Amino acid sequence: MEQIRKVALAYYKESSDETKEHVKKLFKKIDADGNRKVSLDEFNEYCRRKSKKLPKHCFNELDKNGDGFLDFEEIIVFFYIIQTRTISCSGCGSLVMGMYFTCAICFYTETSVNHNLCCSCHQSGKSAGCEHSNLVDNYALLQGIKTTVKTKKIADKAGEFVVEKIEEWAAETLQDKSEDLLDAVDDAIEAVDDLLDALDNACIFM
Repeated sequence: MEQIRKVALAYYKESSDETKEHVKKLFKKIDADGNRKVSLDEFNEYCRRKSKKLPKHCFNELDKNGDGFLDFEEIIVFFYIIQTRTISCSGCGSLVMGMYFTCAICFYTETSVNHNLCCSCHQSGKSAGCEHSNLVDNYALLQGIKTTVKTKKIADKAGEFVVEKIEEWAAETLQDKSEDLLDAVDDAIEAVDDLLDALDNACIFM
């Protein structure tokens, strides 16, 4: 959670005034009694109303100073989590906070449903909810996406090179054909001139 906390605060510092205002409104919305601190009951009530199922230990991890309440800075971290951690565990249904495992086949083929497991559910042998067994962690998945994108770029460049060469070949071929056609036209004109000269000579002797 400490790494998430640092990232969240860094993003908040660089965020727009609109985003900062949104976080302030979120804090006021969760802080039902307006005492500028969020209790566990207020936190759970907000998550219940918004249908956000977080890990049971989430509140305690957000509560950095351990006073039993969440202050504004801790709500900033919560805001970052609900904005960026949108993956739910297929085993326990909780929002995944850190590393997780996902079915690579479903990730690349399914359009709306992905099958993921948090580390705890994966270690306990729970099913991700699909018939495949090749689960990979999110870092391996990211590396796979990077490799796929890189391969696609190479393929695109190769395709562009082939198309370029075909166009060059077609242009050269057309140019050669055009030159042959011009030569044929010149020969025809020369033949017509010879014929006209012959006719002129014939007229002289008539």
